[in-house]
Amino acid sequence: MAKLFQFTITGAVTAEQESEVRDVLKNALDAIRDLKLAQIEISVQEKTANFESFIKKKSAIPVNLFGPTTMQTRYCPDHPSVMVTRVTDSIYQCPVDGATYDYRSGFETEDGKQYTGGSVAEQTPESAEFYQSPRRLLR
Repeated sequence: MAKLFQFTITGAVTAEQESEVRDVLKNALDAIRDLKLAQIEISVQEKTANFESFIKKKSAIPVNLFGPTTMQTRYCPDHPSVMVTRVTDSIYQCPVDGATYDYRSGFETEDGKQYTGGSVAEQTPESAEFYQSPRRLLR
């Protein structure tokens, strides 16, 4: 590095000295790059060590908290692109095989898959406290 500073101060550099300076700079940059990569690798190892307990607990988290649900659509769950006929509220019938699907209480498809029932009406609570929650008044 002393030669580098000497060359920079004097400003007189021969072709041989120039290649020597380039080699010195290349070696210095390689050393800096290796040092940075080592620091990054150590940082990654430290951060993953902090999260190992969460990674081990991953299997303890229930994957399917609820049963399989389906959206109430106009198409038959067993036959793609076949439109169902409405029988009553939330109960539909397939015109192909006559199977009925009750979206509110749940149903089973031809392949044996069970779907839990539900309704979008149950998404908003009917509690008076819910509607008395503080709101911003628009003026």
